Amino acid sequence: MKRSTHRHRDEDTLVTVTVESDSAIIDFDDIRESIKVEYDETMSETPWEHCDGWEHTAETVKSHRYEPYADELEKSEGYVWNEGDREYVVIKLADGEDWGTYKYARARGASRGVARELSASSRKRTIEQLSKWYRNGWEWWVTLGEFKGARGSFGGIDDLDYANGDMRNEIAEEIASQLEDEGYTIVGRPVEPRKLTARRLTTAVSQERGVHVDMYPRSMAADEWRAEWKRNLNSQNWGDC
Repeated sequence: MKRSTHRHRDEDTLVTVTVESDSAIIDFDDIRESIKVEYDETMSETPWEHCDGWEHTAETVKSHRYEPYADELEKSEGYVWNEGDREYVVIKLADGEDWGTYKYARARGASRGVARELSASSRKRTIEQLSKWYRNGWEWWVTLGEFKGARGSFGGIDDLDYANGDMRNEIAEEIASQLEDEGYTIVGRPVEPRKLTARRLTTAVSQERGVHVDMYPRSMAADEWRAEWKRNLNSQNWGDC
């Protein structure tokens, strides 16, 4: 950015005028490189509190090293070390809870045997993921950026690769759209530059997990993205902040 200053006198007043000139052409890669990924310190929820579909109980295991059933317990499904509380727990799902997997499979022509297998697989994968969180913990990330006064951010992300990849591109797209509205020309944008992808909670179906509530990509035009963002702010009385 170039800046020049001019002064002139208007009768008894000295007038100083500063003129700034800047290139109207911005490379999309420059915007993308300015995006940062940081720890989201505003997130205090556990993943199972933040997203539906992970309801469970975690029963603390008392001292059992010398009990007759100790070996069987340690081999049981859902037995895991809870790093946060420094204790062993057994993760349990509600009896019969498969988030509609069995009924959904049967309604679409699956045999009882196949539906039961999908249901069991859904429960098993849920316990495995919960066990990973209890054992290793979890991290929340926020992707944010600012470029020439245009800003964008998205937090509450539990996948660092997603925060560094898809979400970095999406925030760059949002910032690029704002800069276009200010009169800049953005070059080097990906194909379909006005399309953004949001992650939303929805009911999904897969052979591996059956019916489950998960995050999925949803494409929106940039104008739709901004409109939804404003609606979300207004719904929380933040629109005028």
